[in-house]
Amino acid sequence: MINQNNLRIFLFVLLLLGIELNMQAYSIKETPQTPPKYSYTGWVKDSISGEPLVYATVSFANEKEEWIRSGVTNDSGFFEITLDQLAVSVKISFVGYKTYSQSLGLEEFNVGEILLSTDGQLLDEVSVSANAVEYKIDRLSHLITEKMRSKASNAQELLDQIHGVRFDKLSNSIKVGSETAVLLLVEGVQYSQEYIKNLSPDRIAKVEVVTEPSGRFLADGYGAIINFILKEDYQGYDIRLSNFSMISLAGYNGKDWLINDQPSVGVTYTKDKWNVFANYGYANIHMNTPVWKNQSYVGVQDVWSEKTGKDNPNNQYGYQSNYLVFGVNYQLLPKHTLSFQGDYTFQNINDDYLFGQHVKNWDSDAVLPSVSNTKNKTRDKDYVGTLFYKGEIGEKIKLYSDFTYNYYSNNINNKFTQNESFLHENLYRENKRFTNFNVEGDYTFSSNFSLSLGYANIWRKYSSKRESGEQMLDYSEHRNQLFTYFSYRANDKLNIKVGGTLEYLNRDSEQRKGFWNVQPYFQLNYKANQTVNMNLSYLTNSYYPSLYQLSPMTTAIDSLMMQSGNSNLKSAVRHTVSAKITLWDRLTFNPMFKYTPKR
Repeated sequence: MINQNNLRIFLFVLLLLGIELNMQAYSIKETPQTPPKYSYTGWVKDSISGEPLVYATVSFANEKEEWIRSGVTNDSGFFEITLDQLAVSVKISFVGYKTYSQSLGLEEFNVGEILLSTDGQLLDEVSVSANAVEYKIDRLSHLITEKMRSKASNAQELLDQIHGVRFDKLSNSIKVGSETAVLLLVEGVQYSQEYIKNLSPDRIAKVEVVTEPSGRFLADGYGAIINFILKEDYQGYDIRLSNFSMISLAGYNGKDWLINDQPSVGVTYTKDKWNVFANYGYANIHMNTPVWKNQSYVGVQDVWSEKTGKDNPNNQYGYQSNYLVFGVNYQLLPKHTLSFQGDYTFQNINDDYLFGQHVKNWDSDAVLPSVSNTKNKTRDKDYVGTLFYKGEIGEKIKLYSDFTYNYYSNNINNKFTQNESFLHENLYRENKRFTNFNVEGDYTFSSNFSLSLGYANIWRKYSSKRESGEQMLDYSEHRNQLFTYFSYRANDKLNIKVGGTLEYLNRDSEQRKGFWNVQPYFQLNYKANQTVNMNLSYLTNSYYPSLYQLSPMTTAIDSLMMQSGNSNLKSAVRHTVSAKITLWDRLTFNPMFKYTPKR
């Protein structure tokens, strides 16, 4: 028989056990177990160079062959990807390389070093047989083909294959139509001209030719612009050694058999976010030329020189120069680039004219023999440093800015003698200090309409002193420019660009003065069909007096003629109206009218 007290104890124990079981069940229900994490690591590199591949895509699949997660490698080619479940395989891909696949063991979390090999089919150039010229609103865009690259060793020789552009190897200059003031750009940025001229054709994807410049380029007086568009995925380095020489085999250059010698070396290295370049060049030119002249000073005298020939050249010209360029570009973000460039140029020029001549005064019939000698020597140094920024915000906004500082100095010696008697000698030094700040923005409202807005601040200071220290020129100039342009694409055939520049120029020389200039701009391009393209334009730009035009220093031309500058010169606005008709991308008619009221 069960005791009543024992029954009570038994029931109490059962009650306690029930409460404990319920609490355990409640705890299990509210705190589910967290699934384990699996971290996979590895490195991706080029199979030949061993260099890391940045932003290679790494993907993992589970046992059901489902891709569960992907990631990319960092700047060192390393990846670390965490998964919620075990992976049984990994796939790695990168543009220009063969896709790599590998099975993974259950405990294989370190994938190790993976070497990708290049895919020859992806790297082959695409031959374009269609029309390679695109007519844009203010420029012509030329697609560079592999055939064009095979005929050129540098960018200058590549330009010689483009319609309307000519590279003159003798003078080492570039012309666009009749314009000789041609500016070279890379991706819209004004890098050193020597660096751009020596770019490898393998780097260049397109060439844009602008014959109606606008914006900040108007202030520099350029008549045409050539803009090189580079390949986006180009990696590697270029080393270029070159020499341009001219020799006189027949002995027609006096004692100097070597007429022209211009060796140069250039290095360009591009890797990931960095692009570094350097160029050095040297020039040694000696040109001895027979020259004669006839002059008439009405009411005073007539002068004519004896004719000389190839055996006795009377003009001795010597030129020596060195230039050094260094630049670096760094990609801060995928669409934001910061660049710096430094330039140094040294030039030494000697120009010597010796004339045996006859002089007849108007008040006498006598003809007197005379010997005149004019010698000009210059020795100048030029330093330039520029900081650039270029970027994009989203798909609609493009930004550009640069700041340049330039210092130039020149020692000049001009001497004129007649009949071995001293008549005139002038020794002086001149220098220039220059700063230029530009900021521009482009906003695209739609595929048919865009707006450009910019500001330029330009300061320059010129001075010249005699050898004795006497100050002859103290000139400073400050320009502020605000410019804006609207571009409208009416349809596939018609494009219009309209805008202008408002400039305020403050000049401080013998007297301080300020001037306003308004420079309107209009351009219309009509692509009638695949054969005919027509362009109409009206633009204005300013001429600004240079240092030699401002300097009051006197230079002797002969016994009666002297040359000197005018420190009170002002800038002048040039108006240009032109029409251009291009047929078959090969034949262009370009009537043009230019007018400068106060030049």
